[in-house]
Amino acid sequence: SELYKAGRNKKLTSLIGDSSIGYYSVNVNGLKYFDILYSMMNSSGNSGYEKEMQLLTETIKIALDEEAINKIAPGSGIFVLNELTTRTVDYTDYEYDEAFDEKEVKKTKDIVVPSFVFAFATENEGFWNRLFETMSANKDVKEKFRKEGNYYFFKDKDDQSYLNEFFLTVKDGVVYFSSSKENLEAKSQSAKIKKDIKNMRRYPLSGRLDLQRLMAGIGSEAKTKEDRDILNTVKKNAGEMHIKTETKGDRIQTDVEYEIKNTSANSLMYFFDLFDDLYKIMDAESKPPVL
Repeated sequence: SELYKAGRNKKLTSLIGDSSIGYYSVNVNGLKYFDILYSMMNSSGNSGYEKEMQLLTETIKIALDEEAINKIAPGSGIFVLNELTTRTVDYTDYEYDEAFDEKEVKKTKDIVVPSFVFAFATENEGFWNRLFETMSANKDVKEKFRKEGNYYFFKDKDDQSYLNEFFLTVKDGVVYFSSSKENLEAKSQSAKIKKDIKNMRRYPLSGRLDLQRLMAGIGSEAKTKEDRDILNTVKKNAGEMHIKTETKGDRIQTDVEYEIKNTSANSLMYFFDLFDDLYKIMDAESKPPVL
């Protein structure tokens, strides 16, 4: 209960928008984490090595400045997935003739690219600015990592990567890691999003995921007819998932609520019906065609 603390950082919650696919928020006490870690180390020692483990723990305590580390990242953060887009990329495939001679063939394919932002609070902006500044000046990475105004921009020449470019910046006590600058802007928030923010204030760990929009975003990854049929079936029946974690007495409790979107009699029958539809698709694909 001392580790998991509820809280709300307005700069972090402003990143969630009505069009976001989902988010996951974390609020913990960074200093208390070290106390629990040391306690676990001392209690996990094998019989006969308790003194050695205690000495190791004390050594780590001396080497680490917990308060300084806590100022770098106190323990409040959020990951927001805004959308999934498709990008067409070139790649090289290989074909073989009857003599097994190799031949390069240039092809294209579609890959799914996430639009996201990961942000966390900090009380030591100077550390992160020095870290990013050093990376941008390093001769080994400066071709990929450069400074653009108040932002640091990473661009990988490998165009086939799902994440080949992103932005980093530190502003107003928050470190941002994002696929685009637009994700760092405050979003319009309906009553539905404000309910999410209430959960973030009440629960130390909370999240939401719109499975229907997620399935729609990864549609290009389904290459075969069976994969497309399965994806469409799941998408048609998919709902929204809410995750909430809190401490109750001597236990940690996580509740997962899943809002279903079809007319099944109840939640159990929903899963039976869904699995039955998926089985029919896979069974039909495994049967040989009728001539």
